[in-house]
Amino acid sequence: MSSPTRGSKDLTADMPPEVLAHVFGWLHFLDRVRVACVSRYWRSTALQFPALWADIRLLDGRRKQSLVHLTHLALSRSGRHPVDLECGTEFTAHILREHLDHIRTLLWVGLNMDCLTSPAPMLEVFRCATSIPFPPNFLGGQVGVLRTLELRILDLPPACPALASVTSLRTETENVDLAPMVNRLWKLCPLLETLHLRDLPAVGVSDTDPPPVSLARLRLRTSSPDCNVCQFVDMCMSPSLKEVRIELQMQATLSLSSYMRSALELSIEQGDPRREGFVKSSTALLPNGCTMQLFFTDSDEGHRSDLSVEKVLEEGSTFPGLHTLTMPLLIFHLFIRKRPHFPALEHLRIIVQQEPSGANRFDWTRIYCLAFLRHYAVATVTIDVRYLTPVEDKLSDARTLVTHILQHAKSASSDAMPDSRYVVRGFPPEVARALNDRCCEPGHRITFESAEQ
Repeated sequence: MSSPTRGSKDLTADMPPEVLAHVFGWLHFLDRVRVACVSRYWRSTALQFPALWADIRLLDGRRKQSLVHLTHLALSRSGRHPVDLECGTEFTAHILREHLDHIRTLLWVGLNMDCLTSPAPMLEVFRCATSIPFPPNFLGGQVGVLRTLELRILDLPPACPALASVTSLRTETENVDLAPMVNRLWKLCPLLETLHLRDLPAVGVSDTDPPPVSLARLRLRTSSPDCNVCQFVDMCMSPSLKEVRIELQMQATLSLSSYMRSALELSIEQGDPRREGFVKSSTALLPNGCTMQLFFTDSDEGHRSDLSVEKVLEEGSTFPGLHTLTMPLLIFHLFIRKRPHFPALEHLRIIVQQEPSGANRFDWTRIYCLAFLRHYAVATVTIDVRYLTPVEDKLSDARTLVTHILQHAKSASSDAMPDSRYVVRGFPPEVARALNDRCCEPGHRITFESAEQ
């Protein structure tokens, strides 16, 4: 939309102000300030709708005088409309104090919170980007509707009634005496549902109180290879905890092996396919219904290909309740050498991904690991074939796969273990139909399921 020039007809003059205001709403805050100076009609429209001035983002290195002027301009035009403000500094403190009662979201970058001691009945989200102490009379010491709290550092006062309504907290823990601060957090935020702790220290925690029963989602991140992540998980383990996401270095995973071994369902995701056996993430469904995800942040360039597997799943580990296992073939054929024990395993899903380079699209020889299934009573083995590039002759790939399955499945059969059913996915319908008519060898059932099924 172009602005009217002197002597030209204003094409927006007949446009209803509601429509013009809607157009203005798509502009950045500073552009809204500019269009309000273009014409009398545009200005009256801009001033007629307080919602246009309720999204104030000014953290772009502006000078103090300009920052104060624009903040005052926007807040004075916002009326009593809920405001989302991203320019909170000590320079604008006196202005903010006058309008704190209708601020909905506030990003604070000031060096103190002296102006934030008045009630803020509409404040739902507070983000503090500086490492400053929390005043005990924050928001007038009243419980309001504050739900989301993001802090540069976990530094809470012994008492702060305004935090009693917080349900989500994101903060860093570097150089924090964590145990007493966590106890303080549990006390101040009894309704906490989501907790995200970054920069966990290597030193663990002990003697902490139980977390709020409402805590359902936990996210932890550490860059320390010596961090005992298990202690932090135990610290936050509440009856309602359903989601745990942990970002860590590979060296810090061993403390979590007890959780992995108790899994009912376990899924391992491959990292760079050019680095055989490198684990990117691991997801486990625990007996209490909690899903635990491990994401590995280091490149692990210097490790042997099978060391990643050893870090996640120890030699000879027993998984007493595991009934469903999902792994890429690149990892599974290394993992199975560790002779893990799966007394309850029923469903195995193997992901076979096209080789990123080389003459052969797939290295089917790794299917030899199916022979190890003679130790387990696996009811269904699903082989999920994934192509990275368009391929015309997929029928030959499917035939080769069937040959390898039959070869190694025969050696996997025994009198003690029932025959497994093999399901192959990832091939087009015509290939699936052609192979389903031929995979009828007694004792080993192979079914091709196309994307349409």
